[in-house]
Amino acid sequence: MENDLLEGFLESLRLKGRCGRTVDNYRTGLRDFCMHLGKSSIGSLFSVSPQAIAAYFHWLRKESGLSRSSQSHKAEAVCGLYAWLKREGYALSNPCPKPLSRGPYRLPGAIPAQGTIRRMYRKLAGSERITGQRDYVIVDLAYGCGLRRDEIRRLDVGDICAEKGTLRVTGKGGHERFVPVGTKTMADLLYYLYHIRPQFLKGSTTRALLLTWIAGGKRIDRTVINRVFWLLRKRCGLSRHYTPHSLRHAFATDLLRNGAPLQDVSKMLGHTWLGTTQIYTRVLVTDVKREHHKYHPRG
Repeated sequence: MENDLLEGFLESLRLKGRCGRTVDNYRTGLRDFCMHLGKSSIGSLFSVSPQAIAAYFHWLRKESGLSRSSQSHKAEAVCGLYAWLKREGYALSNPCPKPLSRGPYRLPGAIPAQGTIRRMYRKLAGSERITGQRDYVIVDLAYGCGLRRDEIRRLDVGDICAEKGTLRVTGKGGHERFVPVGTKTMADLLYYLYHIRPQFLKGSTTRALLLTWIAGGKRIDRTVINRVFWLLRKRCGLSRHYTPHSLRHAFATDLLRNGAPLQDVSKMLGHTWLGTTQIYTRVLVTDVKREHHKYHPRG
């Protein structure tokens, strides 16, 4: 019975458009919560008191050893479950206290410098292999447009709006946004579309923009994108922190560093809360402090 309810809650997340990774994280968080209940001799989800959940949150905060973000994700899974149980009529009340705050957002780590990004582009631009030219587009979408890995993977041919110079992107929760595409990036994207992508197709009629050789032209998956960046790190001598998301961070900080309004950057990134974007302004403050320390006599 309770396992069925857990699966029903996770299915509701999928129907809302949550990505598979988010659903898996919720599943893991709820499994850990159930294990904690078992150790506390609480046999049922419906026997949980507000005090028991508060004790679990306290354990997450003080004893789990998890990062603030991980603590928050696990707490959100529990609170999301009980809110769903009450909303669907399976429970009379929601015993959850207010979810754990994620606290101050941490500064993004390992944001690639301009020199490093130029080196990445040079490595891929000189490739004669069509996979290398596809990989160039993947890197350019991460840095040139600030796209997440799953947003890159989900792109279809029809999402390119060449006349308007934009790209239709499906973000978290299935939310769509239009991201401006620079002239150079759009030219490279169209070259890939008309000259490189057809070479991957062997009878396939897929709408996917970025393809692999599999099944006569199949949409790339997370594994392919991960491997693209693994090979790039190996060729450029970069640390494991250089990922699609680190290029997304570089996209945001470079825009703000050159005077782009915070609200516009937030829209381009697909953030639902402006505070998420404001973290990048702290990166700029760090830059200023570093320059002051380097150049000022009393730095």
